[in-house]
Amino acid sequence: MKNGGRAGRAGPDAKGAVLAVLLATEHPAPLSLDRLAHEFALKNELDGTWAVRPAELVRERSMLVFDDPGGEPLERLLGAPLELGRFLRLAIGIAAALGTAHQRGQRAETGA
Repeated sequence: MKNGGRAGRAGPDAKGAVLAVLLATEHPAPLSLDRLAHEFALKNELDGTWAVRPAELVRERSMLVFDDPGGEPLERLLGAPLELGRFLRLAIGIAAALGTAHQRGQRAETGA
């Protein structure tokens, strides 16, 4: 993760497994905290079929918590060749999610 943060999977607990993004310093820069707050504010624009939605912003721990939809982090797949079919399925899914996010962003900007 950029800017000295960590991302990881935790749980299961009473809510089930969660993903968390935690800033790595005890006293993060205001810009880093603003970025987490902005990402949390976007939660209603995201659909769980194509995005991991933030569930909670824990300001006192500088942490953004997400419900864990399962799956495998993309970074674990990098560095080794992928079978062509698996690569294409991943590429199509990523392109579709990015396209949907872009369309939603444009509608939000134009008020449509």
